[in-house]
Amino acid sequence: MTAALNPKFSFETFVVGAANRLAVTAGRAVAENPGTAYNPLFIYSGSGLGKTHLLMALGQGAKKLLPHLNIEYLTLDEYVEAFHAAVAAGQGDAFRRRFQNVDMLLVDDVQFLTNRKEMQAELLRLTEAWSWTSARPTTRRASRSCDARPRSGEPSSSRVSWRRWRRLSSRTCAS
Repeated sequence: MTAALNPKFSFETFVVGAANRLAVTAGRAVAENPGTAYNPLFIYSGSGLGKTHLLMALGQGAKKLLPHLNIEYLTLDEYVEAFHAAVAAGQGDAFRRRFQNVDMLLVDDVQFLTNRKEMQAELLRLTEAWSWTSARPTTRRASRSCDARPRSGEPSSSRVSWRRWRRLSSRTCAS
């Protein structure tokens, strides 16, 4: 289910400019201090501006500094497909338990949750349970990317402080 972190997508290969400096700085802070600042961190921008690159760089940076971390990167499509398959097989609880030993969860393309309220609720339930029931709450991290910040009133936007959103706003970054 989980795609490997692409070694080409690192902080060293990410093109930083004035428009994305804040998002990159937040990503580095997450990689260097898992579970302390920006938890969760949401990265949003238009298509092709480097969200996937930045998420993978974040995961690789954290793994480089803390090799013992169990880092899970997946796209929303992978998550949804695996969840539906697990539920169909009567394994919904087992699917949720598989994330119990994850230290850093990186979910890409969450914009596809729009108009999918049941999956929004499931992902939110998973990340809330995951972050609060951990034996290691200070090292747990959830980071997500999407093409636009959720509209006011969507479940994820009402439970996340605006300070945790970082926008990539220029084509000055590689993807």
